Amino acid sequence: MRSRSTGFTLIEIALVVAIVGLLLGIAMPSILRARAASQSKTCIQNLWQIEQAKEEYVMDAHLHSGSPVTADDIVPTYLTSLPACPAGGAYKINAADSVPTCSLGGAHSLSGTGAGSDWSESVSDGSHRRRQSEHWEFDRR
Repeated sequence: MRSRSTGFTLIEIALVVAIVGLLLGIAMPSILRARAASQSKTCIQNLWQIEQAKEEYVMDAHLHSGSPVTADDIVPTYLTSLPACPAGGAYKINAADSVPTCSLGGAHSLSGTGAGSDWSESVSDGSHRRRQSEHWEFDRR
């Protein structure tokens, strides 16, 4: 008599591996897109923090438009440390009248910003913040 051993056959194991591979193939692009979007949002928040610290420094130091601002000027007084881009880019502080930039550009930027331009950002309390030249207005939306 032949005894039947317990366990999985090669076909059963291959089928499980194929199903897991198919699920990973479906899920991986979504995971990578979510990761890239998260890195982009974090980078924009870092740029926003740098911009706020730079504006405080410019006001406190009574600098005029176009004055150079470096990381040494804002760290550690206005920022505890200079944040790092989560995607590996490098931040450039830029002059007093321009926004900081990330070397990756594209989605890693405060787009539509610069000297004299209008830009806006949603704020957690539901208000809307808009910068027009050097004046801040808070509008309820």
